[in-house]
Amino acid sequence: MNIPASLLRTLVHLVAIALLTVPEVAAQIPDQCLEIESILVDACNPSDQCPGSTEGQNEMVRFKTGPVAIALNELEADWPNNPWRGLAQNANTASITAQLNATIENCGFLIEPPNGIIPPGSTVLMVTSPEMCLAGNSFTALADTLYLIFQVTGNTQGHFANSPASGQAISPTPPAGNSERTLVLTYLPTGCSDEVTYIRELLVNNQGTYGGQSGESDGSTVVFSWPGVPVATYVNYGCQAPFEPLLVQAEVEGSLCGGAGTVTLTGAVVGGGFSSVLWTGGTGTFADPTALGTTYTAGSGDNDAVILQLCVQTDCADPICTLVTVPAGDGPSVSITADGPLTLCPGDQLVLSASGADSYVWSTSATTSNITITEPGTYLVTGTNACGTGSAEVTVLAGTGILVEIIGDTEICPGESTVLTATGATSYVWNTQATTASITVTSPGTYSVTGTNACGTATDLVTVTEAPGPTVMISGSTEICQGGSTTLTASGADSYTWSTTESTASITVSTAGVYTVTGTNACGAATISAEVLELDLPSVVITGDTIICQGSSTVLTASGTGPFTWSNGQSGASITVSQPGTYVATASNSCGSASTGVTVAMVMISSSFAAQPNSGSAPLNVQFSNGSTPADATFVWDFADGGGSDVPDPIHLFTEPGTYIVELLVSSNGCTAVSTSTVVVTVPVEIPESSLFVPNVFTPNGDQMNDVYALTAVNIASLNMRIFNRWGQLVNELDRVGEVWDGRSLSGSLVPDGTYFYTIEAKGLDGRSYDLKGHVTVLR
Repeated sequence: MNIPASLLRTLVHLVAIALLTVPEVAAQIPDQCLEIESILVDACNPSDQCPGSTEGQNEMVRFKTGPVAIALNELEADWPNNPWRGLAQNANTASITAQLNATIENCGFLIEPPNGIIPPGSTVLMVTSPEMCLAGNSFTALADTLYLIFQVTGNTQGHFANSPASGQAISPTPPAGNSERTLVLTYLPTGCSDEVTYIRELLVNNQGTYGGQSGESDGSTVVFSWPGVPVATYVNYGCQAPFEPLLVQAEVEGSLCGGAGTVTLTGAVVGGGFSSVLWTGGTGTFADPTALGTTYTAGSGDNDAVILQLCVQTDCADPICTLVTVPAGDGPSVSITADGPLTLCPGDQLVLSASGADSYVWSTSATTSNITITEPGTYLVTGTNACGTGSAEVTVLAGTGILVEIIGDTEICPGESTVLTATGATSYVWNTQATTASITVTSPGTYSVTGTNACGTATDLVTVTEAPGPTVMISGSTEICQGGSTTLTASGADSYTWSTTESTASITVSTAGVYTVTGTNACGAATISAEVLELDLPSVVITGDTIICQGSSTVLTASGTGPFTWSNGQSGASITVSQPGTYVATASNSCGSASTGVTVAMVMISSSFAAQPNSGSAPLNVQFSNGSTPADATFVWDFADGGGSDVPDPIHLFTEPGTYIVELLVSSNGCTAVSTSTVVVTVPVEIPESSLFVPNVFTPNGDQMNDVYALTAVNIASLNMRIFNRWGQLVNELDRVGEVWDGRSLSGSLVPDGTYFYTIEAKGLDGRSYDLKGHVTVLR
């Protein structure tokens, strides 16, 4: 009876499922409820085949159930990024499972848990959504039976986190960082769970490196070991579901020579189980053609390279084969490799391995392919095969300690760069992630490098600073005396050029003028100027009032060639003085000094007077007695009734009652003093009639009779009499009532006998005015 192949495959898998439920034939199963085996973190979802499909609908988790069956509603996942939505098993999931099975070209098979129950010891593949892209992650090479379960629809964003290097340049080293993501699967009835954690930065692309475009990162998978603490291994199967495909590998060691010789064959099976192996090919013989590791001895027909085949009988009853070529050689090509650098550090050891022949003899007399050495020196090995002998030697040097040093300019100009070079080691890693001996830096900062050689590592660092352009300054005196000189010194740059064409840092100049220097360093140039002045010999002139009033001050100002210092200890062009004395100003500069002085005098002035009487009834005739100083001062009287006087001791008639504040203003040499006194005039009583009698002769001969010329004044308030000789010259003057003429002139000499003329102006207390003229005769 002929059974269709598809039906036969289904029957085979049903038998396998039945066997999985029998403990006696079950493979190794977890001791606990379940163990997570792998996560497809970066799933494929090609937009051209599955428009609108998202990564969150295509991620997968593979796990192994323990000794207890698990119902779908008893399982819960704690995703790193999304909520758990439960598991679905329905007609849609059955259709998806059937479609995926149709794509399998190996002997694998996908089934849904019968009645929603996952048997013990089962390998389970959980897909994050039944809306998965069927063409996204291939099941073609599946060679195992997997239970397929689906999370309920709803999550579209990724449940995990891809490599942060995705989209960046490909690098052999992972990016910096330690971003962890954790997945927990829990069996709800007992709370039993398994937890695994991976690091995003360690996810690899489809080349086994890091970074690349998003398509190159698709397929990033993490495999976890069990039992015990899970150890993560980072792989990339490309756009394949997270199962390890079965691979057969074969290697050959040695070569054949003209139909003679023996080589060592090593086979390996990765990713699945197998029932038997078989080596075939060539005209020679295998020591054991059914063992993965065996030897092959050449036959008479093996004159050239021989192609051998290793076939593995899998659990699917489908053999998987690979070919290996045994090279033909004229003689051994012996080489020596070491398990480390050919520099032997004190206390270390090194393994030297010979290859390329069938047997070996070392200069140490050892006959193994490998030797372990602890001393530096030259080591020779002779190898032999069927075609003859060959040799190789290697020199192992004595290693020393490591001293790493960075050389190169550590100052850079803005916008420029410098090259830092590490020395003293054989390999280097900079803090910029560069692994070359030299790096070019364009920005200031601290740069460190760790150097490694056979004897260890060492680190050095330098600080690169940004050098500014030159800041040029000129120092030195900018003043010279007639016939003198000064030295100007430039600083702040590496080289200098003066307007005098000199190129030294310092120049000596002896003439006044503007001197310019341009300073230059590696970062540019800057220019600055200084003006040199020729100083005049010091001179000084003092201006200002040299007479001051008592209690006041004056400002003395020095001019000429400063600066100035004064004899009273002050400095500056001007000083204020309030005391009499001599003040000397001295002008000094680097060319000498000069002094001059002035004497300041103080005017002593005062104002005082007495009024007699200071009260009485109107009209009141008051005599004012002046006590002011100095005697030669100018006097200005204000009687407060509209009248005034400029004589020292005036007599004033107050005709109206009232209180009068009389003021005396004394002036001398620009200084003034004021004093006041009060005169009280009361309502007048009856005023007697005034009269004035003027005699016309007197005899000033010293006989005590009529010796003085006196007017008889009755109730006369004021009087002024002027006496003239016949030539109209003023001889004497009487200014007040009661004053007499003694016959002398104003100069004090006796006037000659004769007739003299007078004028009289007087005023009586009764208000009568007198204006008289006449003559008087002087007889002796």
